[in-house]
Amino acid sequence: MKQLLILFPFLLLSCSLWGQKELKTAKKLLNRGDFYGAVEEYEQAFKEEAFQGQSKKKQAEAYWGYAEACRQSFNFGKAESYYRKLSRMGEERAAYPSMDFYYAYTLKHNAKYSEAIVEFEAFLAKAVRGRELQALQERAKHELDACKFAEEIYKKPIEGVEVISLGEKVNTAYADFSPHLVGDELYFSALRFEQDAKRRMSAKASTKQYLYGKILRSRDRGQGNAAFVPGLNRKYTNVGNSALSADGQWLYYTLCERNPQNELECEIYKVPKKGNAWGKPAALPKSVNAPRGYTTTHPNHSFDSLQNKSLLFFASDRKGGFGGLDIWCVEVLGDNKYGKPFNLGPEINTKGNEATPFYHAKTQTLYFSSTWHLGLGGYDIFKAKREDDSWSAPQNVGVPLNSAANDLYFYIAPELDTFGYFSSNRPGSKILTGESCCNDIYALTLPVEIEPGDLIVEPELSPLDSLLAQDPVLTGIELEPEVPEAVPETPKKDSSLTPPVAVVDPVDPPVMESDSLPKEVIEEAPSIANLLEKLPISLYFHNDSPDKQTYATTTKKSYTESYQAYLQLQVQYEEEFSAQYDGVEVQQRAKARVAKFFEQEVVGEYARLQHFLGQLLRLLETGQAVEFHLRGYCSPRSSSAYNINLAKRRISSMRNEMEQFQNGAFQPYLRSGQLKFVELSIGETEVPAGVSDDINDPRNSIYSVEAAGQRKIQIEMIMAQPEEE
Repeated sequence: MKQLLILFPFLLLSCSLWGQKELKTAKKLLNRGDFYGAVEEYEQAFKEEAFQGQSKKKQAEAYWGYAEACRQSFNFGKAESYYRKLSRMGEERAAYPSMDFYYAYTLKHNAKYSEAIVEFEAFLAKAVRGRELQALQERAKHELDACKFAEEIYKKPIEGVEVISLGEKVNTAYADFSPHLVGDELYFSALRFEQDAKRRMSAKASTKQYLYGKILRSRDRGQGNAAFVPGLNRKYTNVGNSALSADGQWLYYTLCERNPQNELECEIYKVPKKGNAWGKPAALPKSVNAPRGYTTTHPNHSFDSLQNKSLLFFASDRKGGFGGLDIWCVEVLGDNKYGKPFNLGPEINTKGNEATPFYHAKTQTLYFSSTWHLGLGGYDIFKAKREDDSWSAPQNVGVPLNSAANDLYFYIAPELDTFGYFSSNRPGSKILTGESCCNDIYALTLPVEIEPGDLIVEPELSPLDSLLAQDPVLTGIELEPEVPEAVPETPKKDSSLTPPVAVVDPVDPPVMESDSLPKEVIEEAPSIANLLEKLPISLYFHNDSPDKQTYATTTKKSYTESYQAYLQLQVQYEEEFSAQYDGVEVQQRAKARVAKFFEQEVVGEYARLQHFLGQLLRLLETGQAVEFHLRGYCSPRSSSAYNINLAKRRISSMRNEMEQFQNGAFQPYLRSGQLKFVELSIGETEVPAGVSDDINDPRNSIYSVEAAGQRKIQIEMIMAQPEEE
């Protein structure tokens, strides 16, 4: 035993030293631009508890490095979480003054616009020195405007647009992008392993050593198994970004190589169609392809019937532009003859990046993606109409086409103006290393009456301005782990124990003034359809409520009791949440965010509940048999037994609410079975990035708007009971 006690500290030291080695490797990879490799090394170091015995300075350095690697590999969820951890470290955070900007930036990319607004404003309120920080403050002004724009856009999603992932026959855990049709086949680009498809990425074998861009095709517009296109791909070369010419006789695509800075430099090639195959490829002349040190990519060919010109649009970072990548155009004069490339100008191009152009000749509309025009996240899709020799101001095509992630490669099929594709790394895409690292291809279908040129977003969105996909960021349910207050030890499972039915005393809910009801609540003849329009309704709870520190699955309290107790804590929530910010003005904005949540969500949803229950009662009085579907939510990161039981208690409080409503008006319907209370499975998802599950961080794990927004139950559906045979 004595030998074990002596050996144990040496084992801990060995683990710590191993973790330190990985931290050093991670830092080297980060500085070299291998962000995915750096992420793997940081994660391994954290598993090895590399911080044991290390100073807070070293810990802060690791948090910063990991957050930076995650951000630059598009894993904004983890990046946000570790920027937040760093921001809570006190004086150690002073060594990373740009962290405040990037923390706000990741909040924006995670669709947390309200919180991002507070953080950007806090960063702008600081006095900074140095060109880098001053440049970030200028950028923060723009990002702040974009967040305010995004909040408005998200309120007006476009209806009637269907977006569907193409599934596993096309999409993989690696990047899949640049979709377009060649006849009935979907051509697209993808990262694929060159040698052995089973080789896995690691920091020791970085992705760039094994993954290369390739051009693939899938029959039936993406329904068939994907296969390499013969004659186009080269070994150990990045090939991609293909686009069919307007007459269908040529295929444009890019060949790309990495420069010493690990950045891709591309040139555009074209290949003639030879029957059912492709002929010999040739690079476009040097007048089109930029010299070494620049890239020329994302070709898109179109015939402009108004100008009677054959045009090739492309993206390039060559000299003469306005920022990073710009959209350029060149007239195609013959088989391999081209005019002089010209920049589309400051209406289209910005100090950011503009990429993946698609010109819809029928409506004279250019679609492209940009990181600078006001948008929801990274790359957003925009459209601009040709106006003689200039372009209209670009318009964001809105939600659900755009998301807080990157949305690119917009494409509408020729002669099929209601069908197309795009690429996105929004949550829900297949991934390998991060929450949103890699693009997938999505198909889109538009209502028949919508045509691409009709898109308008200002935030007044008309259908094709919001052309694409439903955003899983908004429609998916993300949950926060509850923070139990002195949670008792988990009891042993005993299937013989059945929770007793709660016995409650009737309590009249308060009478709601008509002015407090949401404007959309209007007296209607009760019907299943009318009530469905009012769903879902979310009902919010204070932390570990109702009935703290218990594993019970039922409660005697009604939801009204929990709601009234919750309202009494609003001031406490405002004070606790705002205390982490510096400056009176920023603190006031933080308090205003909390107040807005209580007013619009807690109080607003309660008012909707009261009206809904009144309508449901009227419907039951007509003889209609109804099923009432309710779901509670919990997080898998905290104690599963505790949080699932907490969600069940909250559902129990809603059942009590219905039993007590209007002095027991629902009770006869519940006893007879005319009203069935259906408890859906407990919802479990990953914790939303940046929502703390740390019991020692109550300001963010309890009192933040993001945390409070996850503690809820939801009335999801009502439906007519099926008739018994």
